[in-house]
Amino acid sequence: MRYYPNMKTILSIVVVLVLLAGAYVLWPMLRASQTETPSPTPAVSPRVGESRTYTSTALGISFQYISRQTQDVTFAVQENGDRISVYNTQMTPEDGQFVKKFTKRTDETFKESIQRQILAGYTGDCTIELSRSNIISTAWIAEIGYPKTTNPEQPFWENAKYCNEEYAKSNGIRYFLYEDAYPDRFYYFDIGQYSIFGHDEIPWQYTIELF
Repeated sequence: MRYYPNMKTILSIVVVLVLLAGAYVLWPMLRASQTETPSPTPAVSPRVGESRTYTSTALGISFQYISRQTQDVTFAVQENGDRISVYNTQMTPEDGQFVKKFTKRTDETFKESIQRQILAGYTGDCTIELSRSNIISTAWIAEIGYPKTTNPEQPFWENAKYCNEEYAKSNGIRYFLYEDAYPDRFYYFDIGQYSIFGHDEIPWQYTIELF
């Protein structure tokens, strides 16, 4: 006796066939959609020798520095109040080089402002030595000097303690910078005895721009 499927069975078969056909058509589209979904971009380490620009609106200064000077030596910048540190990431920011902003009265000279803020209360034979900047033609450089020691066994900076040792000349690079265009402020740079480069092997402190 021959078996004839009923209408319910036929409809079930048709539904299954339609679903299979739909899956066949939609599957490539789903695969393409998954392929085109963007994935998170991993952080890219700076290339060796790549120069970056740091800008501080609060301090009115910008400069360039190379954050990766060799494969194993990297530098970073940290701004804290009136001070910006440029430092080896294996050290603390406090142990790095830095620039510090000082406010200045517009009715006083650069020299008078240093005397008032840096040398007030120091009774030693201190000097403020001014010279024109060889980086910014409209700027002045100042260094705090003091009498040389008469003891040959002592370092030349022995008498710095009488003229604010924190800012006076030392065996490293230290100086104040003032630009005529900005009479309400000046800056102090403490660099030490090594270089952190900006572009073209120029130390970062020589790439500065004030605004």
